[in-house]
Amino acid sequence: MTQTILLVDDEPIEREVIEHMLNQALSEESLHFLHANNGQEAIALCQSTTIDLIFMDINMPKVDGLQAVKEINALAIETDVIMVSAYDTFSYAKQAIDYGVQAYLLKPAAKDDVLAVYHKVMTKRRDERLKREKLTDMTYRTQLSEGLIGGENTFSQVAIALVNAEVQEDLLRERLTDARFIVGPVFGAHIPIGIIDVPTTEEVLSLLKSACLTEPIIRFSLGRVTSGDDLRQSYEEALISYYDLIDREDSSYSVYHPNLTPALKDLDRYQLEVVHAFEKGETAHLKHVLTPYFHQLKQTSKQQLNKMRRYVEILLGQLVNQGLLESRLSIQQQLALVDSKAVFQTLLSDFLVKESERLTKQQALSSPVDQAVRYVDDHFTDPTLTLEQLAEVVGLSLFHLSKAFKQKTQQPFVEYVRDKRLTYAKQLLRQNNLPLKAVAYEAGFTDPNYFSRTFKKIEGVPPSKYLTSH
Repeated sequence: MTQTILLVDDEPIEREVIEHMLNQALSEESLHFLHANNGQEAIALCQSTTIDLIFMDINMPKVDGLQAVKEINALAIETDVIMVSAYDTFSYAKQAIDYGVQAYLLKPAAKDDVLAVYHKVMTKRRDERLKREKLTDMTYRTQLSEGLIGGENTFSQVAIALVNAEVQEDLLRERLTDARFIVGPVFGAHIPIGIIDVPTTEEVLSLLKSACLTEPIIRFSLGRVTSGDDLRQSYEEALISYYDLIDREDSSYSVYHPNLTPALKDLDRYQLEVVHAFEKGETAHLKHVLTPYFHQLKQTSKQQLNKMRRYVEILLGQLVNQGLLESRLSIQQQLALVDSKAVFQTLLSDFLVKESERLTKQQALSSPVDQAVRYVDDHFTDPTLTLEQLAEVVGLSLFHLSKAFKQKTQQPFVEYVRDKRLTYAKQLLRQNNLPLKAVAYEAGFTDPNYFSRTFKKIEGVPPSKYLTSH
């Protein structure tokens, strides 16, 4: 990865010396140097070019170094500054630190000092980048989770693929290293994979085949690329394709197309009706929707008990991962011993009705969702706060919590946390003279650029102009 370094000094020889030092000592690294004669030129370059690191002199004509750093900070860009100055005074150093300068070098700077400061700052940048990437991955997983239950997300286009939940998640992460893959938490009987920013289903399929169809083969089903708002549609298509994959054990993957057998689509529709009736806890309605479900189950499986069991695994998996069912192990063990379709139907029906009634009673006694909202209100400035973490805290499944949280607050989790952080950021802007980057981090945002974009989208003005506009 090429690092772009901006050297700012009104003395060309000073810029050339630092460039020579770094080029000579870091010949194996890819470095690209830009030069500016004063702070005004530096600000203009930062507005038009991505800069990783700036070596900034203080005493320069037009705009001095300290003023330039102050204005560059207001841009809320991801760049770090090393101040280089002949002034060895506390006031200059303190002001530089207040403006977020990472280090302060005295002229003439020795080569060892320049290299030590460079490595210190670039190591810090790398660690922060890795931390941001990890947090971004966690945020994407949360958005994927909310999208799967019909909530909001920020993906412009997405396709959903499904693999069996028995596949090790670590194995998937080893294979799916492309940044466009989002490996979600277990949902139903599957691990969902979101593929973002890939324009066609054919390209998504090519990426998945390259990653999954090696040794050992990971079988997957795939829905079509759709807009982020229709993420659930791609998931439903992937689920229908997964039913198709069950029916074709010799295939490694299945991609949705409108000509897939109507029986698979009907089975998916009846299964959703069972899940919704189970959640409502209305026994009569649950029994009513189970009748057509079992009829379609037998037709789709061609009366084969082994396939019936595999289709039912998907239903039970969805109930478990939406927090509606504590465990599916016991009923699966019982169904595995049954050799009569009539007994199979009776056993599963009785189990679902009984568990639905138990769920209704349990929900009437406790409200972990209130606890979840209070926890978010107390911890929203923590940049590592995710829906998965919150689910562990309150003891609910991720997908059940996501749905219940939205019902309680009238907002999806991600949106609720974002608004909390923006409200706090506005308080900081009104009360303190902090750099925008510091405000972003203090409010819980991990990326100042994202903070600025989001702030302007919601408030109508960038954070740098918020005080003057109010």
